[in-house]
Amino acid sequence: MKSNYSFNAELISNRKFTKEELGLIKNEIEANEDFPHIYQIFAEVIEINFNGYIEIYIDSIPFDVDLSIDIEDMMKRIDSLIKGGWSNDSKVEFYSIKPTFTYIWYKDGKEWKESAMNTPKTDFFPEDDSWEDPDEDFYTSNYYPDYDDEDDSNW
Repeated sequence: MKSNYSFNAELISNRKFTKEELGLIKNEIEANEDFPHIYQIFAEVIEINFNGYIEIYIDSIPFDVDLSIDIEDMMKRIDSLIKGGWSNDSKVEFYSIKPTFTYIWYKDGKEWKESAMNTPKTDFFPEDDSWEDPDEDFYTSNYYPDYDDEDDSNW
């Protein structure tokens, strides 16, 4: 079954961390009981980059339920675990295929700002429609020569 909702995250800390600090943060993330399925994903992908900053990159994790109401609270909780918070380049995106919408939360100073977009329907190939032309017999009978014709003057 196809999931209608997806989650993306690009988070970079404002300050550098040690491996020991990263371990403590992972433990705190995993211990959170509010959104265990999402926090588990965060705990699995959190790492220190080559410059010593914490990064979380999540690309298109599918969900079967709409979490758009819970994301902001979740981001504030994750933000509180990171001393110094997330950088202004940090963002989280939650979008839906049906109904079509996109929510983006981005870090602006010390606050998370939300941007909601209702995007136009992009389902160009609906699953329930047939590819067959309902007037196929009409086109075939009126526009294409009947190859069983005895009159071969067109050849």
